[in-house]
Amino acid sequence: MPRSRAGWLARAWVVLVAGVLGMLLFGSSVPFELGDTGKPGKLTITSCETVGEGKGRHTYCAGSFTSDDGTVVDEYHGDESVYPVGKVMRRQRESSLVLDPVGWGAAALTLSAVLGSLAAVGVGLQALSAVSRRHPTDRQRAQRPPIAAAAARGRTLYPLSPAMQRVEWAAWGLIAVSVAGAAVLLCVGLLA
Repeated sequence: MPRSRAGWLARAWVVLVAGVLGMLLFGSSVPFELGDTGKPGKLTITSCETVGEGKGRHTYCAGSFTSDDGTVVDEYHGDESVYPVGKVMRRQRESSLVLDPVGWGAAALTLSAVLGSLAAVGVGLQALSAVSRRHPTDRQRAQRPPIAAAAARGRTLYPLSPAMQRVEWAAWGLIAVSVAGAAVLLCVGLLA
């Protein structure tokens, strides 16, 4: 565990940046999963075949993909999930070999990942406020004496500035709302 202010700040910034990058990464795929880009359509499973033996046994399903506008009709091979023959599913054609799930269920799962990344941003902000409380700068030490109740228990904590108090409360709110929203969207996505 780092004991210096720089070490704690570095950890806080890493969590904060990871959360922002996660939001950008997952958020950029939402239009694709809603069918706004690419070729959305229907995949009809025509056959499933089991190959291999023992632990190496796999079932591959094949089918035909038809885009909504009728311009793309492809034979599809290689889905390792087991579906009943004749099942029709919404899919998005990413390339000639890849068909991804499309619709509100897939978008809800991705949005839950975005909200999970937003929770990481909240944790990073919370970590920054903890650094200010536990490892203040020399100027902050001169302006604010340590908290007496913490000093009585053998800990040295410093009060936060009003701006950092607002950041801390905003971070707690961000964590609570994003975790609750991610849980709801995860349930919606799995049930859709």
